[in-house]
Amino acid sequence: PPRVYLSADLVEQLSADELRLALGHELAHLRRRDHLVRWLEWLALLVAWWNPVTWWARRQLRASEEQCCDALVLRALSPQPKRYASALLRVVELLSTPAPRAPALACALSGGGSLEGRIRMIVSQRPAPLSRRLRLVAAVLAALLLPLGVSRAQEPNYEAVSERLLEAVREGELSPEQAKAMIGALAAARFQQRLEAERAHERHEEREHHERREHLAERFEHLGLTHEHLEGVVHALEETGVEGEQLHETLEVMAKLIHLLRERGGELDDELVRDFKRHFSREIELNGEQQERVWGIAKKIAHHLGQRGHEQKLVAAKKKLWGLVKAGKLSEEDAKAKLEALARELKRAHDPKRELAAAKEKIWAMVKAGKLSEEDAERKWKATLEHFERQQHAREQGARHAEKLFHHYERELGIEPATVKRVLGALHEVGLRGERGVKVMLAMSKLIWQAKEQGQDFEPGEDMRRWLRKEAKLNDEQLKRVLQLSRRLAYSVKQGERR
Repeated sequence: PPRVYLSADLVEQLSADELRLALGHELAHLRRRDHLVRWLEWLALLVAWWNPVTWWARRQLRASEEQCCDALVLRALSPQPKRYASALLRVVELLSTPAPRAPALACALSGGGSLEGRIRMIVSQRPAPLSRRLRLVAAVLAALLLPLGVSRAQEPNYEAVSERLLEAVREGELSPEQAKAMIGALAAARFQQRLEAERAHERHEEREHHERREHLAERFEHLGLTHEHLEGVVHALEETGVEGEQLHETLEVMAKLIHLLRERGGELDDELVRDFKRHFSREIELNGEQQERVWGIAKKIAHHLGQRGHEQKLVAAKKKLWGLVKAGKLSEEDAKAKLEALARELKRAHDPKRELAAAKEKIWAMVKAGKLSEEDAERKWKATLEHFERQQHAREQGARHAEKLFHHYERELGIEPATVKRVLGALHEVGLRGERGVKVMLAMSKLIWQAKEQGQDFEPGEDMRRWLRKEAKLNDEQLKRVLQLSRRLAYSVKQGERR
């Protein structure tokens, strides 16, 4: 049980009446359980020792405790107010140089808690109103102590706290208003802490999202693309429902895909294509339309970067050669010859036969380096050769189909091959390439005839729309592009007929 200790010197030097009042004051602290509050007070100081508000709250709490105990002494022992005030001053005189105290020592007779204010209150016999001060101090201490308590339990035990406050009200330690203020401060502090945690989580997610987007921007910039290009890719993917974490993962893989497509002239071997498709389907969980959009964008960017690389080399070479011409170090004929030779070399750089020879050289170099056995090299070379033959066959077949397509458009519609090539390029941008692009172009010739008759408000019939959707498997973007091109070509044909 708690005890009150007084020094022998103090007992000897105080009168019996003064000793009675001193003990009465200390017993009032015990009745109020201020010795327990002292531990909470010190805990708050340990948690937030750096915060000046903590120390302010501690001082205010001490002052409130002392005034409450003074009021209890005056009410319970009924001493003469001036006699009690004199007893306080006598104790202060005797304890003018106190030794350090343990946190459980509740006594502050030696001057704690604003002695001057206490003396005024005692002599005037008008106890100071403490409800506002207690409410404020309770809120501060709750805010300081709550983070520590929450780290140990998800929710404060409001029922237990309420029981303790009700007990304090019944015993006269607190008024109902003070108890309400304390429980309100605890709830408010808990809400504030949750709110701050939620905001901190949101800030963390925003910062993480920003960092990932910056990382992706750097990767795309390394490929030769601007931040605006990346935003365009993001917008195109979001249109198909790719968002959030799925979007970030898709962009990460797309950067690798674009790099490989650019390095290999826009074509990947079947095994690598299967690996990418498997990753898109199983790991990122993209549907068919989303995967088609990803491949279309990646191939378009890779082609653009390859073309731009060639153009940049030619521009740089032209600038250098004509600089030599101006300096009189090279003739115009030699400069033109060198520029034409460079253009041929760049064109040959993506020649399939040269790529095949380079692949063979690389495989056998790995054998010489001991990184590949001869048997594995033979299998790898055979697979590469088969892939090359399939690609070559597809290119030759595509060339034959394109030739038929050029002839058909020129004979039936009067549209030149150069225009047809541009239209094929526009279809390629939305993922309609190879044989599929040629089939769509053949269907477009019918649309062009219909559009020429109906004008700019032309819409395809149900049969044609069904074929484009089910047989040609066009998505919304592809169908929109096909109809736009058909209307433009129809308008061009009509204008040509008028001329």
